[in-house]
Amino acid sequence: MSEPGAVRRPTPSEVAAFDAAWTRNTGTELPYAHWLRATCHERWVRLHSLPESKQYPDTEAEYAVMLTRYLAELDELRAGADDLWVVTSSYSSAARPVRRSAALVELLPRPRLWRSFTEDDEDEEYRIWTHHYLSVVRRDGPELPRLLRLVADEVVSGVMITVPAATWVHHPYDGGADLILPTTAERDRIAGMFTDWLPAQGFPGACLTGCVHS
Repeated sequence: MSEPGAVRRPTPSEVAAFDAAWTRNTGTELPYAHWLRATCHERWVRLHSLPESKQYPDTEAEYAVMLTRYLAELDELRAGADDLWVVTSSYSSAARPVRRSAALVELLPRPRLWRSFTEDDEDEEYRIWTHHYLSVVRRDGPELPRLLRLVADEVVSGVMITVPAATWVHHPYDGGADLILPTTAERDRIAGMFTDWLPAQGFPGACLTGCVHS
């Protein structure tokens, strides 16, 4: 269970401000984590979480490498911010929000609902709704490493980490992370800082490689 004060529930006014910032900075009304690399293509870079692009850690030493990489990326992005905003999700066949998985409820209790949305047409017989929740997490608290391990083990998916102004987004997944930066210049700076963690084929628009990442 989380320690008292380690995880905070954002206020409704904070969520409203975040919602406006998200739309302003990502330009999408449907905040699917896996859509970010398309909607923000020119500001996107992908970094792998293990050497030689290995997808899953098998040992505690590899988990340590994975965590070190994730946290190094976040530390560079957060620019000293102590609090990080974490997006987690639940899924249902109706618009009514449903409870998140037991692992998320234990780790990040009492989140604030952000959005419920679907990309399916109203005429479709079966529609999948995504319900996004927001939690504020301390960078130096125990929850962030535990969350990243759940992501690496595919226990949870669709996690996004950012700040209230949503000027950048870190979307960890099993095997790496998609990063959305404020500008293409910042994308190139981050890619240059973590060159050894880039996919072998580089990233879109990369001045470092000249290759296009698939």
